[in-house]
Amino acid sequence: MLIEFRGQRVIVAGAARGIGRAIAAAFAAEGADVLACDILAGEVATAAVRSRPFAWT
Repeated sequence: MLIEFRGQRVIVAGAARGIGRAIAAAFAAEGADVLACDILAGEVATAAVRSRPFAWT
């Protein structure tokens, strides 16, 4: 990415599946602290376990 996200905080709504999950993973890969949230809390929790940089609610 052209913008540096290391140390930045990002909120991604709809992060349980599809595009939202991919966006959350991309931000995390770039070093951002990610708050991933979705109505499907169990699926967001699974994503958080698989990718340590995720935070979830």
